[in-house]
Amino acid sequence: MRLTVKPELLRSHIFFYFRVKMRKKIAVAKQKRVKKQDIKSF
Repeated sequence: MRLTVKPELLRSHIFFYFRVKMRKKIAVAKQKRVKKQDIKSF
């Protein structure tokens, strides 16, 4: 049995997954930046 997937649906899934990954990367980068700033402020 082959499952047919609509291209639009697949594209939105890929876009959503990519956006979530980017958000995680940005969050990690912000945390690193905050840590560096904390070290400088002390």
